[in-house]
Amino acid sequence: MGGCSEFRGNGIMVRRELLALAGGWRAAALTEDIDLSSRIAAVAGERVAWAIDAQVWEEPVRTPDSLWSQRLRWAEGAFRRAFEHGPSVMTSSRLSPVARLDFAAYVGQLAVPAVVMGVAASAW
Repeated sequence: MGGCSEFRGNGIMVRRELLALAGGWRAAALTEDIDLSSRIAAVAGERVAWAIDAQVWEEPVRTPDSLWSQRLRWAEGAFRRAFEHGPSVMTSSRLSPVARLDFAAYVGQLAVPAVVMGVAASAW
């Protein structure tokens, strides 16, 4: 539908010239996959293509503590990505209005837990 797709997890392949155009992998990014996909979208307007037949294996987290740490890192990484790259994605002339709207909707969902907790707290 022309949305602003993004990398998720492992098994990512990026053309070398596109990686260079986006400034490479950022060591400081908590979620390097969505960080890079946002930068690529902003500078090149490129979207993610899915290799339907590819098989990629990964090691799952094994304990509830590790799962909780992973999910917190992902949540913080999503917020960081929204604040660091959101303005450049939203103003990119390389992205269609639909892609920018898709990105805004994704970022908007990050507010849902805070809104739900606020509503629950005020109802109590």
